[in-house]
Amino acid sequence: MSDIPQRFPLAAETARVLREGLSSGRWTGQLPGEHELCAELRVSRMTLRAAIEQLARERLLEKGGYGRRHRIVATMPSDRSARDVRGGKVRVLSQTPPENIVGVMERALAELQRGLAVAGAGYHYLHRADLTRRDVARALASLVDVNARDGWVLCGVPPAVQAWFASRGLPVMVLGARAPGITLPHVEFASRALARHAGGQFLKHGHRRLALLRFSLEMVGEAECEAGLRDAAATHPDSVEIAIAHCTNSRPTIRRAMNQLLASKPVPTAFLVTQPQWVWCVLACLKRAGMRVPEDAAVISRGDDQFLQMSDPEVTRYAYDGPRLGRAATRLMLQVMAQPGGKFRSTVIMPEFVQGETSAA
Repeated sequence: MSDIPQRFPLAAETARVLREGLSSGRWTGQLPGEHELCAELRVSRMTLRAAIEQLARERLLEKGGYGRRHRIVATMPSDRSARDVRGGKVRVLSQTPPENIVGVMERALAELQRGLAVAGAGYHYLHRADLTRRDVARALASLVDVNARDGWVLCGVPPAVQAWFASRGLPVMVLGARAPGITLPHVEFASRALARHAGGQFLKHGHRRLALLRFSLEMVGEAECEAGLRDAAATHPDSVEIAIAHCTNSRPTIRRAMNQLLASKPVPTAFLVTQPQWVWCVLACLKRAGMRVPEDAAVISRGDDQFLQMSDPEVTRYAYDGPRLGRAATRLMLQVMAQPGGKFRSTVIMPEFVQGETSAA
């Protein structure tokens, strides 16, 4: 461990030194006082306080009040292992082009890249559009052989790709939902619990015919949403019907799916939309059908984006903390790289429910 921060940004590097000190037992119980730490690390009080804030956000420290020292509440095995991964590279494998990575996942990956840089590890986003091919195993084998020493983050890949990596004993984790039967370490937002909660909101307001608009048959998170909505329906004493509409990311398919739903008997009165960018199209279809929101129909978005935050009426939705997801992924990835084949604790984060005006009359 380097006892003196060496690189800029100095606050981030100071946080790294503090983490390594915690994991190595350099300090136990409480951190030394600010004056002592500033002298020991040769940084200003402002830099030290910024690093302390970062470790408090990571729940490694509990900040003391005025005149009280900061209490150590957790250590980071991942930072103890970070000394072993310096110079290594982490490859994020995804079938989504980098220009289409926006919003929450963009912020999560940015935090992952920053955290790996602090730990001395490289980062590379690897876009492969051929991950749904039948002979994907051959392409993956060739890809891994070329980059045999790298760590892997699977982000938005089909279940078959997760299964292939799980059978190879590589240093790999999943950023997002795992496919059924996959035991790879992972960090994700709780898609099934989210949909179960959304279903409960619909049922609480008297809706008994619920619809889910899915935009991908391959993404595990969307399958988890369907399972969660069915969980909510199964626990309700009344008879509840679930309608699943499969769309692609295009306006014509969404219109067609909505027209079919609205032509069915009985008509669904509650809609959970798995992709936030298409909520406006769903709302427009309901308006054309003469259904008022929320008086006649309720709409909840599985995700959030800037446009939903500025909408009128405000859309009911779930807000995600991208940087928090990225920090959890960084800690897990550093552990996985240092101890391939080890047992690791996954992290599942429940998004925050934002009670807007589109889900309750």
